[in-house]
Amino acid sequence: MRAAGGFTEAEARRETNANRQLMEKERCVGKIVEGADYIWCRVSIKTNGPWAVLFEDLLPDELWTLPPQGDRNCESLVVLDGETVRIDMLEQGRRHSVEYWNPDICCRTVACAIADHVRNVVRNID
Repeated sequence: MRAAGGFTEAEARRETNANRQLMEKERCVGKIVEGADYIWCRVSIKTNGPWAVLFEDLLPDELWTLPPQGDRNCESLVVLDGETVRIDMLEQGRRHSVEYWNPDICCRTVACAIADHVRNVVRNID
């Protein structure tokens, strides 16, 4: 019997195990967290330069004003594997948190472009 996603239970289990192993080997720092519909982990920041330069490249002034993503419109795309970019800005006396789902493909706003830039800087994949 096939589930709504097109996988049998055994195929879905194999796919999840393969994704977990890939994440453990290539991406994650620390424990992988699993929910009913997701697997996530923390990713380390890779930089060869000074932290102050990396921080400025993250555009901190713009990050403080990012709005919530709003509608997630992937148009005709079917996204099986995706990324969430969560940005938490903390300063004495204030905090700002936002999440963007697949900002590289499912969102065409300036805010999504900024979130995608953060994703690229953190992942060091410019």
